[in-house]
Amino acid sequence: MSETFETNAQEALTMASGIKSHLSEVAHLGIEKEDLDKLEAEAIKALDMIAEVDALIEEVSEKLHKAEKQLADVQDVAKSYRHTIKNNFPMEQWERFGITDK
Repeated sequence: MSETFETNAQEALTMASGIKSHLSEVAHLGIEKEDLDKLEAEAIKALDMIAEVDALIEEVSEKLHKAEKQLADVQDVAKSYRHTIKNNFPMEQWERFGITDK
């Protein structure tokens, strides 16, 4: 999805890992391993969630493409019928065939 999203989550993971490796130096600041573990878990969850969103976006994109193709096919057939009616009936009768354009 967004590089910024993934970058931010990865930065949080890197930071948590870095702080963990020097935990004894920052313990007096109130930073605890459990909090860093939670930060890592939340960052991983965020990455998993964005991966899920990316998959859904891809699925929606594929379905939209198929729907657009379907609509184009419908429009082609409708245009053919409209053309046939317009070429074989006077304009005054078009409306009874569902053709409202003049």
